[in-house]
Parts: sequence; C-alpha cells; structure tokens
Amino acid sequence: MISRLKGEIEENNLNNVTIDVNGVGYKVNCTIETSKELRVGSNISIHTFLDVKENALELYGFINEEDKKLFELLLKVNGVGPKTALNILNAVTPTTLIEGIASGDPKYLQEISGLPKKQSEKLVLTLKDKVNGEELDEQTVAGTSDAIEALLSLGYSRKDSREAINKISKKLSTEEIIREALKKLKNG
Repeated sequence: MISRLKGEIEENNLNNVTIDVNGVGYKVNCTIETSKELRVGSNISIHTFLDVKENALELYGFINEEDKKLFELLLKVNGVGPKTALNILNAVTPTTLIEGIASGDPKYLQEISGLPKKQSEKLVLTLKDKVNGEELDEQTVAGTSDAIEALLSLGYSRKDSREAINKISKKLSTEEIIREALKKLKNG
C-alpha cells in the first residue's frame, strides 16, 4: 500500500497532480481545493490512498491525514467508491461534511452539497456514530452551528459564513470563532 508520497509536483491539473518521486511520476487524484494548494516545481509530502481495481491502480492524495481519514470513512458507506467520495469532498469542506453528518439531518447535507436524498440519508445513518465518536465532538458542532447562526443574523450568507468558519480553529470558543470569522468576512 502506498500511504505517502514525497516529491516534486511535475503537473497540476484541476483534479489531479503528477508527483515526481525519484524519477517516477505518480498521478494522484485530489480535490480541487488540494490542487489549488499545490504548485508545479514545489516539493511536497502528500498522504495517499491506493484504490486497487482489477484493471487499474489509482492513487488519491490529501494534504493532511484528517482529510484522508474522512475519505476512508466515506468509503465505508455502501455505494460510495473513491470517485464519489472525492466528489463529495469537492462539494463541501471536510468540516462542513462532518457537521452535516453529526447533525443527523440528511436535508442539511442535501442543501450544502447537492447530494441526492437517498445518498444523504445513507451517509448520515452509516457515519453518524463514527463521526461523533471519532472525528468531532458535539460541543464543537454546537459551537460552529451557533457561530453560523450568529453570522446569518448579521446578514452574511450561509455559504460565506461556512467558508469563513472552516478556515478557523474549532478549538476556540463560539465568541472567538465569530470574531475571527467576521475579520475574514470583512477582509474578503
């Protein structure tokens, strides 16, 4: 199993990169957000997931270990393969996805990512206990939700509020998250 690659970015496309590791180019599928962070010519270390198929080997790459773990968690849902899991992570940030699953409300996931109703329900049913137990505690979900509601009451859109909050450490208090998010929203 290839769990990490360390090398130079040789090519960067919208949803994959080629990493030169000692003269061998590895094509690594990744989210658009990950692709934006990687620059051609830069040296990186990227966490990978190897999908073994009968007729192909495909690598999926993640800048941090938490994103890889969430990707692998999505693969545990019946009917979700690597490409679907990557598409889900392209539609929403990992934090937003965790919040959606932890909320236990499939409609929440449908609204934020455009997932079909049945797939949203399946994700919530399959992963709710795992996400609450492993990935995110209830206090963090509540604090983030409260911060989003506060920003909505100040006239910011749900999308902008989520994007700003997703860039902030969830270890802060709700008030601190709101303050930091307001700074990010004002600075554009």
